[in-house]
Amino acid sequence: MAPVIFSFLRAVVNSFHVRCCSSRFRNLAHPFNCHLRKSVKYDDRATRSMDLLGQYTTVQGVSVSDSSSGDEAGVSPAAVIESKTPPPATKKKIVTGIIEAVEIDAAEFNANERRFAARAVAVDTATRNAAQQRPGHRPDDCKNDKPAESSRKQAPRKRERSSSPKPSAKKLRDQGPLIPTSTFHANEAKDYQGRSWVMPSGGARTFADLEEYTPYIPKRCARELKGAHVGGVSVVRFFPEYGHLLLSAGMDGKARVWRTSSGKLVRDYCGHSKTIRDVCFSNDGRRFLTASYDATVKLWDTETGRVVGSFTTGAAPSCVKFNPEPEKQNEFLAGCANRKILQIDVRNANEVVQEYDQHMGAVNSISFVEDNTRFVSSADDKVLRVWDYGIPVVIKYVSDPLMHSMPVTVLHPNRKWLACQSMDNKIAIYSARDRFKHNTKKRYGGHLVAGYACGLTFSGDGRFIGSGDSLGRLFFWDWKSSRLFRTLQGHKGVCIGLEWHPTKPSLVVSCGWDGDIKFWD
Repeated sequence: MAPVIFSFLRAVVNSFHVRCCSSRFRNLAHPFNCHLRKSVKYDDRATRSMDLLGQYTTVQGVSVSDSSSGDEAGVSPAAVIESKTPPPATKKKIVTGIIEAVEIDAAEFNANERRFAARAVAVDTATRNAAQQRPGHRPDDCKNDKPAESSRKQAPRKRERSSSPKPSAKKLRDQGPLIPTSTFHANEAKDYQGRSWVMPSGGARTFADLEEYTPYIPKRCARELKGAHVGGVSVVRFFPEYGHLLLSAGMDGKARVWRTSSGKLVRDYCGHSKTIRDVCFSNDGRRFLTASYDATVKLWDTETGRVVGSFTTGAAPSCVKFNPEPEKQNEFLAGCANRKILQIDVRNANEVVQEYDQHMGAVNSISFVEDNTRFVSSADDKVLRVWDYGIPVVIKYVSDPLMHSMPVTVLHPNRKWLACQSMDNKIAIYSARDRFKHNTKKRYGGHLVAGYACGLTFSGDGRFIGSGDSLGRLFFWDWKSSRLFRTLQGHKGVCIGLEWHPTKPSLVVSCGWDGDIKFWD
């Protein structure tokens, strides 16, 4: 019965001559396609035909006009024919997850503010979720602390790189290559006896010349060099044996030499475009090396400020060390971020004499052991490797599942032990001979260094060991008993460097990312 009724209604509707103002109105000619809510005119015959569709469709506002009547003025109540089929359900957006309070620094906040003003997005769209923004903080990382530690380890390095000035590419093209310069700030380059300002005074003595040496832990800050470097100080080193001069380097790409007695600036050295990560004096102190994140190592003449040599490492060097042997002072080692240790001869510019490539992460520190015939290297791969100097083969592989990355290693004055700053907030001690066994009886803790390569230092006789930490504090322990003797609040930010004077038993110098250098006595 239903097909007959539909056929009859289709014939009745098709008999009308419907005028459509647009192509969308043509759909009204078919009763099953009249879903558009537009109004047209219709006469009484169309009304009766439409009423028959009441049991199948609904009339709500569509009018049909008969072209044969010619009456354009008559308008009947509007009707719309629409299907009784319910519209498809729309998907509703349901907010899920949690809201966390996150502390960000000013630089990141300003970047998010600019991004929001430009694209109406306040976060970096390159990362899809919070887990990618904060690697190492996923629930499954609770089982293994290595990923989290790796992310913390890279944080300070990123800051050191980002703190350096970054001129635009056009400015760099206009300026050309950076020309090394040096400025002398003292009154006279020589004293009344004709000695250079680099040489110590007549009454200076080395540690071997001291008849008695009794170290004391410092109690107060005796002198402070405010704003020694712009952006922060990376490292400090005393002049070898005498300590009458202090060499510092910072995130402004400059190295500076200060007088230890007065704290006055003597000469500065400008030649790097990025942060200087490490420095090293030669045995006589007349030359020193600077390793920078601009992937270069420069050899400077301490007295004149002239660049003796510039060496490209191919990757950012994180540590640099002269060979302590007097007959090999023309060679040095540089540990780089590309997992390589380069042995370079300063007599042949840019010539790599030997390459040590066994680490699986960025090399952090180098220490010479066993009468300078071997050296120990540490890296982000949480492994200590022992090498014969000049032979690129690992002779000792020190690894343990519980080991952490150790970015700083310092040799004890008796040359029998190696102190390593571990990222689990401990100082680990290893034998510096033969087996390189871990000494579990000596363990120094209490400071916070996770994620930061805070420096270590020993007193001249090795009785005390000192360290900085991420909260700007100075810690001093007794070497024999591992007991914490004293804690001093030194810097507003990270205390990244600490150095004990070679001859003065109670003088310690610290540096931090607040840009200050402090003398403690």
